[in-house]
Amino acid sequence: MMRAETARPTGLSEHLIAEQVLAQKLEFLASKGIMMEDIELWLWILRPEDPVEMASRLSSTDRPVPPFVILQVLSLRREYNDPVTLSRLYVSISRAVCGEVFPQFSTPESLDCERNPPEATSVSQLDKASPQYRYRWPPNLFIRLLYMMTRHSLHTWPASLPSIARLAERYIETITPPERKGISQELVVRQRQNYIHNAALVIFSHNARSMPLANLRYNWEAQKVMLALSMKLPRPPVIDQAGFRAIRSVLGGLRRSKPERFAASRLSKAWPPYRQAWDGLDEKRPVEDDYSRSVKAGILAREAGYAPQDADLTLDIIGGAALGKMPFINYRTTSPKLGDEASSSVIMPWAASIKATRNAQEAWQAFLRPPQAGLLPCAIIYNEMFLKLYAREVIRPDALPGTGLEVHPVHEANLTEFEKARLQPPHPSQLYEQMRNQGIRPVGPCLQVLLKNATSLKEIARYLMDSRQDVQASRMFIELIDRRKPAEHYEPDEVKHILNMPLHVFRASAVGVTRTLPYSWRHEGLTRKNPDLHRMENLINITRIRMGHEKNSNMSVWHVIFDALARPAIAVLPQPGGLPPGAYEIENRIHALRIFMRVFHHVHKTTGIVDIVMFDKLCLILRRAITAINFQRGQSKWFDDVIDDAHATLKAAAAKLSQRINTDKDQRSHFLKLPSFGYRLGPVQVRSYFRTLAYLGDHDELLTRIEWIISEGLGEDGREELLDTARDPEHPDHERLYISLLMFKSYMSHQVPPETMDALKARVIKISEEKGLAWSWPDDEDVASFMDAERYRGDEAAFWEVAQRRGRK
Repeated sequence: MMRAETARPTGLSEHLIAEQVLAQKLEFLASKGIMMEDIELWLWILRPEDPVEMASRLSSTDRPVPPFVILQVLSLRREYNDPVTLSRLYVSISRAVCGEVFPQFSTPESLDCERNPPEATSVSQLDKASPQYRYRWPPNLFIRLLYMMTRHSLHTWPASLPSIARLAERYIETITPPERKGISQELVVRQRQNYIHNAALVIFSHNARSMPLANLRYNWEAQKVMLALSMKLPRPPVIDQAGFRAIRSVLGGLRRSKPERFAASRLSKAWPPYRQAWDGLDEKRPVEDDYSRSVKAGILAREAGYAPQDADLTLDIIGGAALGKMPFINYRTTSPKLGDEASSSVIMPWAASIKATRNAQEAWQAFLRPPQAGLLPCAIIYNEMFLKLYAREVIRPDALPGTGLEVHPVHEANLTEFEKARLQPPHPSQLYEQMRNQGIRPVGPCLQVLLKNATSLKEIARYLMDSRQDVQASRMFIELIDRRKPAEHYEPDEVKHILNMPLHVFRASAVGVTRTLPYSWRHEGLTRKNPDLHRMENLINITRIRMGHEKNSNMSVWHVIFDALARPAIAVLPQPGGLPPGAYEIENRIHALRIFMRVFHHVHKTTGIVDIVMFDKLCLILRRAITAINFQRGQSKWFDDVIDDAHATLKAAAAKLSQRINTDKDQRSHFLKLPSFGYRLGPVQVRSYFRTLAYLGDHDELLTRIEWIISEGLGEDGREELLDTARDPEHPDHERLYISLLMFKSYMSHQVPPETMDALKARVIKISEEKGLAWSWPDDEDVASFMDAERYRGDEAAFWEVAQRRGRK
């Protein structure tokens, strides 16, 4: 840079240090073992603008690099959407942080190198000149590193959280005492271990961006790695109050354990939900045995000497039991935001008491009981009440309260009509008028809930205007959505206003817009042309503009569009006069699939991402398109082309989502135990994929996938099981995967020789016996029961009727 400035002077020279000063600094660095070749290596790593290339360069060298280089590569401004890149990056970081011996390799010769580092002219003396230096990672820098790695993993690869925890575990175990005299070395080491241990517990409590509840099991596995240090260190780390809260926030969002499900089944239907004793064993069982894991962790915190505060009371209420208060419902949710402000400390327990209820009526009673007399509700309180009012009622009669967003029926036994009317909660529109009359504007999560449940564009506009968040942007959004002629190009002012709209508000508004989309003729009985078909195209075009300017590939808005297009009754074509309903339905569903594929290819091209949600929705809309043409191809070349494109894309997506990662075999990073899979194609997706392949008649892919389930999903090849959640017979994934096997046998028994089925059966039985799994190959009785259930399921019944006719031919 200095040589270029000398050749062609610019204003930059005023900010550059003199050559003499630079020589002095380089001489000082040389005394520490840092040569010019090392600096050139750092510049070579940081030069690319593409973060993937930057990570690749860092991974390609075994030379030690200072912390600032690694932190720059991990900067949160950069995005890594590929688990393979993160895997290589984490291996390099583990060697840099925990490597005992740094091998000496060549470095770039000059700053002119771009792609491949050439031969070095000399070797750094870092490890020889100053053995004590070695690019140490002090605790504050390591915590920063841990936070950055966790953020990237939560965005792209939640399954890698336990590996990051093992890196923190190794760092804590290898902390060396300071060399200064006059201080207790053991005390300093212990303080640093406690500091990093508790900071890691808090960091690992952060939620994943996508499917946070489903991915919380990785948070818990990471925290368990840290908690296991108490058995490995001479003295176990001391968990502070923030650490206990972090543990409780993760435990509160995990899938209910067997004792927790048992306790939930004993709750009375009346409010408060006191425990009922069904037999003598229930009478003898202490009340403490029915506490949730989160509440038990809170008791341990109090026993450790931490006085409970309002933040702890919030976690107690969500956990189902608070000291000195009536019982609540143990509600599965992500960790609430616990602020330090006085208002937050009062409001959050109130909000938690509304959340930890079974229906809107119970929530309304909690809404009317503020923690302090005269305390008025704020937007946070109204948000929780709106969530209960808008929630759907559970479908399964055996569903336990607190396991989902759905509400349970109101128990009105022995109540007079007057009492029922008194307990009846208001309508959402009435509650909104009450909120506005109190001078409270819809903001934050409250605004998002209202927008997502709006039933008209006029209602969306009102909520946006009442929020007063960038009025011009809100008006422009409504105007562009309702524009009759969709346009792919917009004026600069229009783009500017759309970009000014906060992303979370934009997404919530998009959800509301999809709720206003018209239904198809068959489902709504329309006798006129649908007037609002333009809104879907407008939403796609606006989203393309909005997300095209986002620095990070946030998929949430695209998921909204994919979900809307995959609905069974959405109308994307006007109903032409004289067209029969059946013909219109075929045209409409195929056109919806065509739009879906156009958006799918655009998202994949611009972001490189194909995630689980995209895969699920593609399976769903493809099945509906096949059902519309009655499972028969060849009716129209245009139909076949659209379906063939979707079919090929679906198979490519399945291959990507189920592929393994070739993790680094270097023994220096083996302790990380990085997952061998980047994405998790779970039993839910496998079941949906099997059904879609059967609809398409893709026998070869079905055989390939059943081989994948046995060899990799269940771990026949001796490696990590990709379908590990299906091991537990009490986990829903066990039943889901068994349904996939039932579907395979029911359909493929007429398509493959009996010898093939017998070989697959033998392999499943063998792996079950070797690994102690509760797996068996479906017998004829289970298949018959499965087929009986399928005959009452609409599209599925039509498919099996066609499949049986084909099998008889």
